[in-house]
Amino acid sequence: MENEILFNKATIDEVIRSNYQEIEENINSLTSSALSGDTSSIVENLYKKYSLEAPKLIGTPKLKVTENVDIETGNRGDWGYGRHTVKGSVWSFQIDYEGDRNLFDVCPNNYLQTTIFGEIKDREKKIYYHFPKLNEQPEEIKRQFENNLQGLNYFLNSLQQESKSYNDTLKDFIQKRIEEKKVKVNKDLDQAKSLGYDVVE
Repeated sequence: MENEILFNKATIDEVIRSNYQEIEENINSLTSSALSGDTSSIVENLYKKYSLEAPKLIGTPKLKVTENVDIETGNRGDWGYGRHTVKGSVWSFQIDYEGDRNLFDVCPNNYLQTTIFGEIKDREKKIYYHFPKLNEQPEEIKRQFENNLQGLNYFLNSLQQESKSYNDTLKDFIQKRIEEKKVKVNKDLDQAKSLGYDVVE
């Protein structure tokens, strides 16, 4: 039950560059027999593997209150200097999502100069925002959650737009690279056959 910093492990450009590199490696490893027939299934499989599905929040937030939780206070409020552990409650806002959990770690090109927090539960397809409550008023908790939610939506909207731009050209990129690989393989085969020997893979 702990928030993490989101969108801070890679950039969308880094993810896309890595995908293109892996696609090139996959295509370069194809044999002549794999390229000799209909390659549409290869295109579809590579597209499915490397297209991006940016997360999207669905439904409305829900709130769960967990009582009698140990909370570290640091230098908060009435507890003075140093770290102290006191009993309090944790208010956990939760929202369902769909899409690729891994993209919660990826920063879009169009982003805010702010830190977004949350805990991603991939198996549940939920994102949580936890707030340890001691003396804070409910309206303050609501304000902080809604500020975080606003930033979260901004980052996700940017990721969705940038993922769509990448996905829209991805299939053509794969098809073009496969055609280039076919040309190269056929040229190599013709040159090899010109030597008068049986050519095997």
